[in-house]
Amino acid sequence: MAARGTVVIIEAIRCVGAALVTGRIALNPISVSGFFYSDDGGKTFVDGGQLPSPGTDVIGTSRLPQVFGDPDVKYLGACTFVYSSILVAK
Repeated sequence: MAARGTVVIIEAIRCVGAALVTGRIALNPISVSGFFYSDDGGKTFVDGGQLPSPGTDVIGTSRLPQVFGDPDVKYLGACTFVYSSILVAK
């Protein structure tokens, strides 16, 4: 789960049966997009971590692309969820 003192904002939730996926932003001290998931209807959650951003472009000291929040989660069927978020690219 998020580090002690971190504010976690859940912005998107999708639930199908016992499967539940949330899109989240953790503020510590910057915005980091990621997700939690549960397979027991929300009794317990696993922190799926932040979204990967390999970042091969550089502007100043910032590596791009970077993921910047506003998550959305969609259910496609057959227990497949899709997570989308704002991406800043060069």
